[in-house]
Amino acid sequence: MSNPEEDVYLTGQPMLPSILMSNTAEIIPALEYAAKAIDAEVPAALWPLLRPGHVNVNWVERLTAVRAMESALKNNTQLSFNDGTQPMPHRLTNTQQVDNTLISAVESINPYYGNAFLAFHPDEFSAFGIPQGSYFEFEAHGNTWKVLYGTSYGDVPDGEWVAFPHANERILIVRNHASAIKTAGLNPGDRVTIRSMKQ
Repeated sequence: MSNPEEDVYLTGQPMLPSILMSNTAEIIPALEYAAKAIDAEVPAALWPLLRPGHVNVNWVERLTAVRAMESALKNNTQLSFNDGTQPMPHRLTNTQQVDNTLISAVESINPYYGNAFLAFHPDEFSAFGIPQGSYFEFEAHGNTWKVLYGTSYGDVPDGEWVAFPHANERILIVRNHASAIKTAGLNPGDRVTIRSMKQ
């Protein structure tokens, strides 16, 4: 952004309303651009998402931003700084607790990245005694893996397992730079279990 010779050089002069939504871990470039564009005809609006991660955004936050931009275009007004973080509507998870085990299901998968959304709510993990930074056992189809309950993909080396709360208030389970769904044979609707581990 500082070198005009670069192909991706940004002048900082947006001509249409724009919202820069960024998680806390990646907010510096968005903040730098918003500062560069502060005197533009149509300044960019920084809407931080107050959670860690990479593109960790839910549909409520996207919809709110789209509606704000629609309103700015329709009424010829400027957007301003705003906390972009929005909660998800309440939902039933159908999670069951049997002795020292939480039981739920795979809600959806992303074949491109090899990740799976589990139907657990993050509050269920904390209530079950699995704080972030600890490990748990993840079981699917009779196989078990040790998983870090972290904050983002980069919390573990390549190939290792990590799970973290997603903005959509599900648990995203991944293998860093590998496929969790291929490794565990995960498909939507599959039963999965979680067990806490002694630290």
